[in-house]
Amino acid sequence: MRLMKVMLGLLFLSGGRGRAEEPLNVLLLGKDRDHPYGTHMYMFECDLLAKCLKQTPRIEANVINGWPKDKDLLDRVDVVVSYSADAGSSLLGGRHQAEFRKLMDRGVGLVALHWSTGCQNNEFGPAWRETLGGWFSLEFSRLAVTPATVRDADPSHPISRGWADFDMRDEYYVGLRFHEKMKPIVVTKIDGVDYPVAWAFERAKGRSFGFVCGHFHDVFLNPSYRRIAVNAILWAGGREVPAEGAPIEITVDDGVLPPDQPNDS
Repeated sequence: MRLMKVMLGLLFLSGGRGRAEEPLNVLLLGKDRDHPYGTHMYMFECDLLAKCLKQTPRIEANVINGWPKDKDLLDRVDVVVSYSADAGSSLLGGRHQAEFRKLMDRGVGLVALHWSTGCQNNEFGPAWRETLGGWFSLEFSRLAVTPATVRDADPSHPISRGWADFDMRDEYYVGLRFHEKMKPIVVTKIDGVDYPVAWAFERAKGRSFGFVCGHFHDVFLNPSYRRIAVNAILWAGGREVPAEGAPIEITVDDGVLPPDQPNDS
């Protein structure tokens, strides 16, 4: 009886709920477009992923252009999702490096999509590999724009739930430098060689996931791509991934890009 009272007291002090019942706060970092229309649509695709994330109960998804100015948002964040340019250089070597490193030290999850897997600044490249589990750089990696079969490398992993192998044309990054403890989640064959194109990585504190795909807007309209990305965000935040995979439904209108802006690069 005494033990039961102690347990109930601890439950009361902790707020009476487990981690799985608390909101998962996801911060999606995009930026203004830097590629031709229809590619690297950072802000639009972050909004699309946010719509998918909010279909899972107790998810708070905030889309920000650049680094957030709201300190309260940073204090509450559980997962940082980066879909932007050369994230390794900017997050580890930019103006907000101290805040980002603090988040990683706190165990905040990290998900990097496409160019966000990159770090072109070699000073920070090894640290980026230690943070993300993989490091893309044009000094030793290459680009392959081609149709390819995207294959499940680890069917037992939670990120692999709810999708099967599929064909997709994209700009694949190959020849990355990986941490020895990274786990391939998605592989594809380019010029006869199998390459990991998505991976999971358990840091000393926190989880990271990298996915080199995401160049073309059409990729985000592929339900399997969205499911991999959303599953990975849940996993990085310590949330249980549903057996059938996370919900990622969108309408036709959701996927229609806004008109091109003449002043866009």
